[in-house]
Amino acid sequence: MKTNRQYLLYILFAVCSTILNFSVQKVSEKILYSVNNNFFSFILYKNIDIATLLKLAIATIVAFVFKYLVDRFLVFKKEKYATKQKEIAGIGLYTLFSVFTTLLFWGVQLSFKICFQLEYLGLVLGLAAGYTIKFFLDKNFVFHSKK
Repeated sequence: MKTNRQYLLYILFAVCSTILNFSVQKVSEKILYSVNNNFFSFILYKNIDIATLLKLAIATIVAFVFKYLVDRFLVFKKEKYATKQKEIAGIGLYTLFSVFTTLLFWGVQLSFKICFQLEYLGLVLGLAAGYTIKFFLDKNFVFHSKK
């Protein structure tokens, strides 16, 4: 029963994080494209420009911080670690898993942008896949409790 409740909370906050990610991408996009600078519009590959990569990075960092805090304190209720070293290791593992699932998410979003011009459908699908995988990684390796 605890796992079901955790998963529901995890999904709820994943939806919040997805909305946050999307919102930060849209705001970043508006700001980056409003700057009259050819640098941000420089095309790196097909329809992927520097502004696209910057908005992805900015939104990912903001969503990462939000998601770590809610996962740790609200979903898995990991108030403290036994030692500072274990806390650092836990944050490191969370970050490593985040990098893995972020690469999956970015790959899906950018693929949908390149192949179908449906960037934000790729965002939703990529984040859904990444968050589902990450729930099980976080539960079993980052925020697990020994019983």
